[in-house]
Amino acid sequence: MTGAMVPLDAPQVKKTGRFFTFDFVALRRIVGSVTARCLVSPDIFLFEERDEPVRSILAHYLSSGMSRLTPRDSETRLFLTDIPVIGAPTEVAPDRTVHLLRDGTLLVRGVIDEAQAIVHRDIARFSLFVHFFGEMLAMQRAGTLPFAGKDLVQRLLAAVPKLTAAPPPMMRGPFADEPAAQRAVVEAGNALVAAGLVDSIFGNLSCRVDDTLLISRSGASLDALGRGVVACPLSEECGKGRRASTEYPSHRRIVTGSRYRAVLHGHPRWTVIWSLASEDPMLFGLPVVDGEPGSGLARVLPDAVAAHGAAVVRGHGIFAAGVDDFRLPFETMARVERGAFADYLTEMS
Repeated sequence: MTGAMVPLDAPQVKKTGRFFTFDFVALRRIVGSVTARCLVSPDIFLFEERDEPVRSILAHYLSSGMSRLTPRDSETRLFLTDIPVIGAPTEVAPDRTVHLLRDGTLLVRGVIDEAQAIVHRDIARFSLFVHFFGEMLAMQRAGTLPFAGKDLVQRLLAAVPKLTAAPPPMMRGPFADEPAAQRAVVEAGNALVAAGLVDSIFGNLSCRVDDTLLISRSGASLDALGRGVVACPLSEECGKGRRASTEYPSHRRIVTGSRYRAVLHGHPRWTVIWSLASEDPMLFGLPVVDGEPGSGLARVLPDAVAAHGAAVVRGHGIFAAGVDDFRLPFETMARVERGAFADYLTEMS
């Protein structure tokens, strides 16, 4: 996916004071790409949504006349706060990163390049997915979901990517050295994305080898971890200097305070939706904990994982651990996500 620049003297562009405005529909036709660099500001990117179910989710909320969307998942709370709905790029809120334009375009601002813009676009897509299907479930339970809403949900469920049934072959532990452990981390990240359990930027993995923790870097794509793994001495905090995942404190406490050496964390959509829809202390046989990503979560999560092998973090996802490798935690995440999706289908049928 590439950005595209349009000359400022193009007939679709009009200068008003210090701003450039344009006919975006016409501009998209001459750009011919999904992503366009906005001429209003050099740090604004525009994304036209063509894929389901996000395209119809955006249309649904725009037709309701809402001025702001406030999803409850942890990614929105951490990175976005909320998603304002605006009419034109000149109306952006200076303290918000992602906006929804009334023509169905996602606008990302305040980023340094297109790669960072795509990350925030993907966070918004995830948040909107979780918000929509969670809201539809709440309305179904309350008996307030109209027939048109049920119709829309059933149509969009048919467009949701299917989960892979059989687990892929994965390396067996224990791993003799750091290179072997790193190969296992890379393999597990690829497997999570290939199975449809998570999108590529939603999760992190780690594996202990002696007194070192190999852990995915902050912001690393799970299906491209070849250079996205950092080695952290367990005697250190391994903070920003090494660019370790923000969940390093939880990973570190799990591998130093239990028998587990491999930790897998992901944000499976249906599990996140179900964790927000239920107040039960257990979900699919796993304890549910509350906590903000980072050091806050590290105070409550590791004990739950040590006792049960895995735990669900409300609005955030699953942490699952393996004694020697990633096979069991992968199977645990897959089992819970399939169960969450099956239960969603049952309630909405």
